[in-house]
Amino acid sequence: MFDPVYAGIAVSSLSWSFFDLSRKKLAADLAPVPVVAWLTLFQGLVFLALSIADTWQVPVSQYWAPFVASVALNAFANIWFVESVTLAPFSLAIPILSLTPVFSSIGGLMMLGETLSIRQALGISIVVLATLGIGYFGVRAEGSTEIRDAGRVRRGLMLMAIVALLFALTPVVDKMCLRAMPVLNEHGTLQCFATAACLFAWIAWRGGGVPFSRIQARWVWFVAAILFASSAVYFQFWSIQFISVGIFEALKRSCGLVTALLLGTFVFKEAFSWTKLVLVCVMGAGIFVLLT
Repeated sequence: MFDPVYAGIAVSSLSWSFFDLSRKKLAADLAPVPVVAWLTLFQGLVFLALSIADTWQVPVSQYWAPFVASVALNAFANIWFVESVTLAPFSLAIPILSLTPVFSSIGGLMMLGETLSIRQALGISIVVLATLGIGYFGVRAEGSTEIRDAGRVRRGLMLMAIVALLFALTPVVDKMCLRAMPVLNEHGTLQCFATAACLFAWIAWRGGGVPFSRIQARWVWFVAAILFASSAVYFQFWSIQFISVGIFEALKRSCGLVTALLLGTFVFKEAFSWTKLVLVCVMGAGIFVLLT
């Protein structure tokens, strides 16, 4: 039977995947943090446009603490993500993000009182292990590279583990915000503008900004990235109001990974791996256990 919540999760997950693709094309030779700052600013304009038909509310006092946490989590997650992949190989660092469903489940339990059944916890565990396996075998398939500075790589991987925690807690605090003020577009507007302001402040402090003219020169990918990001966040905000954040993150990560594998195989002509196919099937089994 059709369930609009799972449809919303699927749309959010697919939108995140195509946003990553668009951002990759947009920022091929540009500093990534300034690109994210510009995208977040214009994403705020999209939410502002969507909110025109809404009745804006003055946020209650219970809204502001999780809102500030949400902005800080988003800003630092994006900044430290970039720093992590400059310290550690991309193919080693990215699989660590597969831990986000675990962190989200813990955060949901501690901060939202969301509990999981044994079956749901088992399903999330299967999804996480299969995702980590895909990352591990993906690294081995690429061939081992000589690591000259093991300490630098370890720092990068530890930083990515922190990024995974920040990404995992973001939907938790967003859900707290939406419980306090259930006007989705208003929250999206405030969050995007505040996060963009933090990112631009970081760029002004650290240097390395990117003029908008360089972004504008790739306007097709820029517009695509804005639309996909707005869709991803909108349906994420909407979905987490009806489902545990741990389950949401497990479904989002698995759907996003499968989409990335399909894009890699059919768009970027990456080598097909039977091991990855088997692990995707294992992931599917985990989703079946999680949802039944």
